[in-house]
Amino acid sequence: MILLLFFAPDDSIPPFEQMLVESYILSTHEGHYRWKMQADTIYDYGRTYMVYGLRLWFYEGDRVSSTIVADSGLMDKNTRNMRAMGKVLVTTYDSIRLSTGVLIWDDRRERIFTDDTVEIVQGDRILRGIGFESDPSLEHIIIRRQVYGEGRERISR
Repeated sequence: MILLLFFAPDDSIPPFEQMLVESYILSTHEGHYRWKMQADTIYDYGRTYMVYGLRLWFYEGDRVSSTIVADSGLMDKNTRNMRAMGKVLVTTYDSIRLSTGVLIWDDRRERIFTDDTVEIVQGDRILRGIGFESDPSLEHIIIRRQVYGEGRERISR
């Protein structure tokens, strides 16, 4: 997905079709949540939503497996793929935290990924690297390059 938005010199918001405040977007399968997105503000640009104050909950069955909080994001309405941007923080149900500057959700593959730097923290253990892919619950993590870790034990469940 490529979205080009050009802002006026006064940083005004480009024309949009609709603006939603304190809104939710839900994705379900067979009556169960897959994910739920909440935003402070959503701007509707036809095929794309621009989101500010992004909060995203991923579900496994009836429980939340992880959350993403980000300054802003984009969502393609057709594919439901999302890009979280700014200060991005993922927290799992068992308190593993991942931070990065950009994180992409591939809805069809049900994977999160980035080419940006990442830091994963679990207790006193820290793992850093560049390039990352995982399921939303951070159970199957791949860090692509420049992997560095600190701590006494492996990050595990």
